[in-house]
Amino acid sequence: MRIIFVFYELKLWSGVRGVARLGLFRAIRENDLTNEGEFFDEFGLRFSRAALTKSGLEGETRPLSQRIPLARHFSDVVLSPNRRGGYLIKGDSIVVPQSLDPAVPRLFFPGTRVGGVLGQKAEKVLVKKTDLLAIKYGVFCGSLAPYNWYHWTIDYLAAVWRIRNLPREFDNFPLIVPEFDLGRSSFLEALEKVLGPRKIEWVNPEGHYRVSSLVRVSGLTTPAPRSLQEPTGGRVWFDCDGIREFRKHQLESFGVDDGEIIATRRLFLVREGGSRDYNEHEIWAIAKRFGFVRVSLEGLTLGTSMQLFRSAELVVGPHGAGWADFIYCSRATRALIFSWKDQRGDNWYENVAMISDGSLNFLLYDESRMVGKDPRNSQHYLSPKKFERELERLAGAK
Repeated sequence: MRIIFVFYELKLWSGVRGVARLGLFRAIRENDLTNEGEFFDEFGLRFSRAALTKSGLEGETRPLSQRIPLARHFSDVVLSPNRRGGYLIKGDSIVVPQSLDPAVPRLFFPGTRVGGVLGQKAEKVLVKKTDLLAIKYGVFCGSLAPYNWYHWTIDYLAAVWRIRNLPREFDNFPLIVPEFDLGRSSFLEALEKVLGPRKIEWVNPEGHYRVSSLVRVSGLTTPAPRSLQEPTGGRVWFDCDGIREFRKHQLESFGVDDGEIIATRRLFLVREGGSRDYNEHEIWAIAKRFGFVRVSLEGLTLGTSMQLFRSAELVVGPHGAGWADFIYCSRATRALIFSWKDQRGDNWYENVAMISDGSLNFLLYDESRMVGKDPRNSQHYLSPKKFERELERLAGAK
């Protein structure tokens, strides 16, 4: 009721909205804007997605009648570089990234406050802005959950990689990056490898910035924003041609051989931190008999993780951000992720499997034995018998 009251209250004083911190804005996607200020490269014309079905992984490709641009140039906009991909405020509109989903974008999630968003009713969004700080010019990519290794290395860095295709007039524009734990050297190293000599301007992800001249670069994936309408199938799409070129660049940049290799290692991935526990001791006892070694990907550089996956004959382990690097594996690699039945359209690793040279398989936890409501933060149980059968199958496959 409070949100409804505030929406009504704002209508009464909408005439002074421009000088107030609270404001009502209409949520739109960049797709809804005119084609003014757009720049294009060779990508953005065809997107694909994969989903896990009863018969295994299935893919779908959608050719677009209108190419998604590389980037768009804005003048005099307010930027929120928040952890849900960021948004721009232009006039009475709140502009979120390009998407293949025509439904109304969702910016508000109960129990959270991100980017000053206080509420949402259909396309109307209530925002409380911070004091505006000025930035003269810059390039912004934006990312869902940039502190997550998957979103950083797949979603964000692929967008940063596209900056090289911008017109030369923007060469001196710094990259605007939301601040995170600067002690995570593996994240910074991966960014610097892709970005090159362009400068970085670190900003507060919960701040609002008035930018005189802003170039917002579109990603090669579509993780954000979510929509108010429930997804049917996987909600995340990949520009496969673009992601494959990005993959090739990354391997070359870290000096990792992309040719045929003899993969012999068997890796059992372990999660650190205690979240999303499962009956690991039972599963590890079985894996150890098959010659697996325990490996934690926490804190490894991207180059080291690439080498691990490329040297592996078999990789098994629970759902987690480190599986992003499976995209760099060799054709000889076969893998098994322990996961749950997705209800949110979060087809992250299904899409990685679509791009990867290797074979990625899924073994679902026993739903009846889950402790918790949200599978992302619950205790799980994996059937030891099913796991052993899968290992026998994967170890025998050539």
